[in-house]
Amino acid sequence: MADADVPLVRYGDLAETVGRYVDEVKKLADTKRDAADAQAKMLAANAFRLADDPTKTSGVPAALKVVPHFNFAPLENAVDRLKKSAKDYDTALGAKGTGLAEQSKTRLFELARERKRRWRLRSDCRGGAGTSIFSTHRAATRATTRRRCRVSAKRSKRSAGTMPTAMRC
Repeated sequence: MADADVPLVRYGDLAETVGRYVDEVKKLADTKRDAADAQAKMLAANAFRLADDPTKTSGVPAALKVVPHFNFAPLENAVDRLKKSAKDYDTALGAKGTGLAEQSKTRLFELARERKRRWRLRSDCRGGAGTSIFSTHRAATRATTRRRCRVSAKRSKRSAGTMPTAMRC
């Protein structure tokens, strides 16, 4: 990779990943909306009281919050533009990348390093304090990451007696 003539970055992969994230968010909103609707129908029909064990008092669950309908059109348009731009860049770099002047190649490497620095996902237990284009996705998985870190830290303490610096959350 260090001996490459041009950066080995394929921005089409990034665009596809961002597109998958948008699809996941849309599916999550639909799933949560369907679950709230189904629970509201069951609460209205007293299904929880009918299925309740008379020897145990568990009570009726709290109603789930109603999930609004979101307008994903601006986000989908942005992802479409990102995919087109990434495809155009990847195609142009593949076709003309090796024939570029040395100064242009150096500039491409500088831009790739800057992109990596800005978009890098931090791998620490806190999920990263900085912001990036993935900050929303990272915030959604922060609790899971912390839980995994605590479990790993406990295992590490048991086996080694001390917790490594990398595992501290």
